[in-house]
Amino acid sequence: MKHRQSQHGLTQAQLDAALFESELSIQHTDLYFQYNEIELTFGVWDSSDMKENTDP
Repeated sequence: MKHRQSQHGLTQAQLDAALFESELSIQHTDLYFQYNEIELTFGVWDSSDMKENTDP
C-alpha cells in the first residue's frame, strides 16, 4: 500500500501511443494514495483531448 503527502504537484505521465486512436494524449498526474492489490488509486490528473483505443 502506498500513501504519501503530495509534494510535487502534477507530473507528466509516460503513455503508450498504442492505447490511443487519436494522437498521443498529454496527461499530468499526482497520486495521493495507491493500493495495487485491489487496483485502488486516488489522485488528480488532467489530459489533453484524446480518444482511447477500444480494441482488446
